[in-house]
Amino acid sequence: MLNLLSAVATFVGTLIVTLPTIFLASAIALAGLWLINNFHGPSSLRSVITFPDGHPNGDTPSAPDRHAPDETNGGP
Repeated sequence: MLNLLSAVATFVGTLIVTLPTIFLASAIALAGLWLINNFHGPSSLRSVITFPDGHPNGDTPSAPDRHAPDETNGGP
């Protein structure tokens, strides 16, 4: 009977020591899920991050090259 009581006390003590780590990991996982659900890719971050000229690294988007072969069918 004493061995059983000792085993239960050890189990409860280990559980109490481990619970803060479990709660911290759960909070980090929930924060990650919240970020994934509320920021849908880099396009939503453009409203948060602003650049002086509206484009990262000062690059402006260029028109597609009309002389390059089409990637879908291999021809112009």
